[in-house]
Amino acid sequence: MAAQFKPLEVVVLKPGRNTDMTSLRTRRPVETEIDSIADVVPVPVLQQVQDTFSTALRIPLLFVSPDGAPVTKSSGLEMFCSQFTRKIQAKRPCAHCDRCSHGIAEAGAPQIYHCPVGLKDVSLAIRVADQVVGYLATALVTSEPGAPQIVEWGRKNGMTPAAALSYASRIPVETSERLTEVANGLAALVNIISELAATTRHIQLTAYTDPLTGLPNRVKFWERLSQELESAEQQNYPVSILLIDLDNFRTINTTFGHETGDQVLKSVARILAKEIRASDMVARYGSDSFLVILTYADPSGAEIVSWRLQNKISDCEVTAKGQKVPVSASVGHVTYPICAAHDPDALFTEVYAALKTASEPLKSTECRLAA
Repeated sequence: MAAQFKPLEVVVLKPGRNTDMTSLRTRRPVETEIDSIADVVPVPVLQQVQDTFSTALRIPLLFVSPDGAPVTKSSGLEMFCSQFTRKIQAKRPCAHCDRCSHGIAEAGAPQIYHCPVGLKDVSLAIRVADQVVGYLATALVTSEPGAPQIVEWGRKNGMTPAAALSYASRIPVETSERLTEVANGLAALVNIISELAATTRHIQLTAYTDPLTGLPNRVKFWERLSQELESAEQQNYPVSILLIDLDNFRTINTTFGHETGDQVLKSVARILAKEIRASDMVARYGSDSFLVILTYADPSGAEIVSWRLQNKISDCEVTAKGQKVPVSASVGHVTYPICAAHDPDALFTEVYAALKTASEPLKSTECRLAA
């Protein structure tokens, strides 16, 4: 039976008052979710922390991602696990152990887990807000010198007694009391790592997110556009860019007030985020303008999307002073690789020109960059 510990409450930093986390959570998973602890804490930092604590506590440690893949190189992983059990594909006892221990960790409390071979480990979940972004786990230890259960298990799985004894002799021996102390110490370490990860994530979101709408900002847009154009050049697919400008937005602010203007911007942002595909991106560019990246979209496809977005924006439901606020938008679009240049700045110049010549009904221009 697993030894129970006092539930661990991971401390995380909450976003500032001016950050609308509700809108952030509704955005694309690629923009908000963290695949692994390595996305927010550099692997060399994790490795140094792991090695230091492994040496100080005299116990093997390993950081792993939510799917169980190692993030760091194991510190002091015993030979039995690294060279024997994990090579037996038919049995896969370690895969079973990983799933069980991670499931226990997700419950919120560090616990000692007894693996099928008879060894013990501790697994602690690292969280940012409500998301598990990784685990800190001890590699397996034993409370019995010589680990007789390993000798027996090895014999049943084709290992000679001498080899099994050789492996078993390298496995750290820890009492249950000592392992409990280690678990409590690692819980404090996980708290610190969770705080660091949460702080880093908050900084990332602040640097790349518009605080009013929750959309990516222009910095994130340029980064994504550069990546998308490079990929499009290598794989030979079209990428269209839309520049959306809200008509008479200054009049909305003057007539209904800036608070209403902010509501219009947030409503339009939600519409755009809902209407584009997961592979696309929408970002806030200026005070009343938005940019959209459409992957695998030629000029005709971009124009269809432009028309649809215009219609959806005109249906924007914001009321003030007892009346519906009139909202409309103009859209310009260009498509790469109709443009021979692989230059985000030049593409923006063209899409800006397309917007300036756009009127109701939508009028678009093709990219005119020289070959």
